[in-house]
Amino acid sequence: MTSRVEPANITDGSLLHPLLEAGRSRLNFSPDVVVADMGYVDQETKKLLRTRHGLALLTRAKSNMAPPRSCDEDGCPCCPQGQRLTWERYVMETDSHLYYPPDEGEICMICAEKSQCEIEFKFSPDEHETYLGMIPLHSRLGEQLLVRIRPLVEAGFETDKNRFNLGGFFLNSLEIARTLSYFADACNILTITSEFRSHHGRRLKK
Repeated sequence: MTSRVEPANITDGSLLHPLLEAGRSRLNFSPDVVVADMGYVDQETKKLLRTRHGLALLTRAKSNMAPPRSCDEDGCPCCPQGQRLTWERYVMETDSHLYYPPDEGEICMICAEKSQCEIEFKFSPDEHETYLGMIPLHSRLGEQLLVRIRPLVEAGFETDKNRFNLGGFFLNSLEIARTLSYFADACNILTITSEFRSHHGRRLKK
């Protein structure tokens, strides 16, 4: 819906906010969730989009990242006794996640503090925007978005690169690069439009 072509020394993360702004101004469209690659892992960008636009930017964690101390090795928050908790939802008004003990938690069954358990636990995304952003990385929703949705996007990028032979171009002119990009976008729009008219139309609409 929107395209941006910039020099190679521009980081991916710095392009996301202008793209979203263009979508809002031109199309009156704003997504709730963006599933991105590691080029968009910047913590400040994620926090800005979450707090200012109510948007969840989800990426995998870098190999050198460590989850918060209150969390398990995969980023799942634990109670003070070490029981992994179950994510309920993100509450924008309080800028916090609600977690509850599982119904049959192993530690809960033998916990000496069970009668004094808080039952409801709150964790802030500020602890780590990648592990505990608007959609926690360990949650079932987060895992499904990364495992099921992200590969579909990657395949689209690879198809475009091969179909239009974009990998065979090295352009030292930004204007020519932008023109080529617009041609590639136009080809995509024409291809999708033509396939809508074929027997694949129902699949594409779905």
